[in-house]
Amino acid sequence: MRIIKLSYFISLFLATSILILAGCEGPKGVDGLQGPPGVDGNANVIYSEWLEMSEENWSDSFNFFSQLRREYSIDEPTINEDILYKGTVLVFMRNISQNASDLAGTVFTLPSILHITKPTSQYLGVDLKNGIIKIVFHDLDGGADPGIIPSSLFEFRYIIIPAGTPVSKVMEFDVNEYFSVTEYYGIDP
Repeated sequence: MRIIKLSYFISLFLATSILILAGCEGPKGVDGLQGPPGVDGNANVIYSEWLEMSEENWSDSFNFFSQLRREYSIDEPTINEDILYKGTVLVFMRNISQNASDLAGTVFTLPSILHITKPTSQYLGVDLKNGIIKIVFHDLDGGADPGIIPSSLFEFRYIIIPAGTPVSKVMEFDVNEYFSVTEYYGIDP
């Protein structure tokens, strides 16, 4: 019986001592030296300025699975197998037409379905190959040549996000919302 009382007293003493010591705070230490500046959060992200769509970059129309299609080729040597299989390439277009005041400045992500050169629905998408970004353009009604998008109507921009960005980081913003992407990576819109 005496051993039980002694072990109870020791346990109570230890618990009280731990509570008293846990509440004590020592003096504040001296701040350490400032470390070197870190790397910018978008150090590996590659992006273009807003670029005019020049007519000579458009292909002639050709038959692609029963659709007359045109392609706009952009040489971009950083598009390699690592980017194609592990990275992300975002392509945006914005309306710069002065005639469409309600749409002026509107930025949209490719792929998109719009009415650009005709009143019918038209598809704008992206194909990627080593060293090349292609904007693809065709009518959805399966018919005629969609024509080319005049440089006076739209300009484009692309953002390349290399592999190595954790999925949780990428999901902190909406990749289909241009201003969300530029804000996240610190890119001047």
